Amino acid sequence: MTMVAVLDDTPILAVSAGGIYYSDYNALDILLPRLMADLIPSREEIAAMGHGGLLPNYKPGH
Repeated sequence: MTMVAVLDDTPILAVSAGGIYYSDYNALDILLPRLMADLIPSREEIAAMGHGGLLPNYKPGH
């Protein structure tokens, strides 16, 4: 789970421990460089990364 918020023009990124230790590409790989470059993603951009968008090797029930 990844959460992005903005407080007084300061982005806040919250990532679960699984997002940090997951060795494949994940939301942190996309969002952190953008936030460091002061590019705040829109709600639409984040929603487009939703269900099935980032973890192509995930198979429910395995």
